[in-house]
Amino acid sequence: MVYLIDGDFNVKYVNESVAEKFQCKSCDLVGKSAWNLLGSIDSKTGKQNLMKALESGTPFQKTSEVTFPSGPRILATVLFPIKSKRGKVSEMLGVSYDVTGHHARDQLVRNKMEIIIGYTEMLSAIIEDDKARKMLNRIRKASNDLQMRYESK
Repeated sequence: MVYLIDGDFNVKYVNESVAEKFQCKSCDLVGKSAWNLLGSIDSKTGKQNLMKALESGTPFQKTSEVTFPSGPRILATVLFPIKSKRGKVSEMLGVSYDVTGHHARDQLVRNKMEIIIGYTEMLSAIIEDDKARKMLNRIRKASNDLQMRYESK
């Protein structure tokens, strides 16, 4: 989805992909608040990063939930500041990708890893066989490694 917003965070342009998600015509979104497209920025850090992007002209990235008529979706968004001839940011080009399916799969994997880690902890307390304990330790280590990889993404 591609769109253009002005310095007051009003929509100036949206492509048909955006309009399709909102089940309307693109002209129906022009002039509306950009927060309809971006979702909210709840964290203080997120708001500071957005203001920094406006002041410095550096791109701003965020992932947020946006509610469409068809239901909530997770969007990965990058806003590219566009400077006027005077060097001040006057508009921002927005590009958003629907990552709902990817986000759901990642969450499912994280949940399964937590369950596996829980079972290994529970079993290690009751198993006395050294060979079985070694296997549980390998499972625990592999689960922890996978969990760390997902958390670093």
